[in-house]
Amino acid sequence: MRSIIWPALVLAISGLGSAAHADDDDSERRGRAERHCRQKAEDRGYHVEKIGDVDKVGHKRYDVKLHVDPHHKGKKDDDFTLLCRYDDDSRHADID
Repeated sequence: MRSIIWPALVLAISGLGSAAHADDDDSERRGRAERHCRQKAEDRGYHVEKIGDVDKVGHKRYDVKLHVDPHHKGKKDDDFTLLCRYDDDSRHADID
């Protein structure tokens, strides 16, 4: 009986390690998405006041909501939000 339990226990523990590693990878990707999207908005002349939700929309693809100061681009709305799409494979951000 012990010969069956030990291999199962080893597999279960190693699976937990790879799940934690996957979470770290996703967290790193989300961080890259935030940085690339902020940079893209600033390159276009926007002042990013706050980064909103970062939503995973596909494998290594994220939508990032950026709250920007509308007065920097001549807008008069109180709340101005940009949507940035980020692809982690190509490390490319694009603002709609």
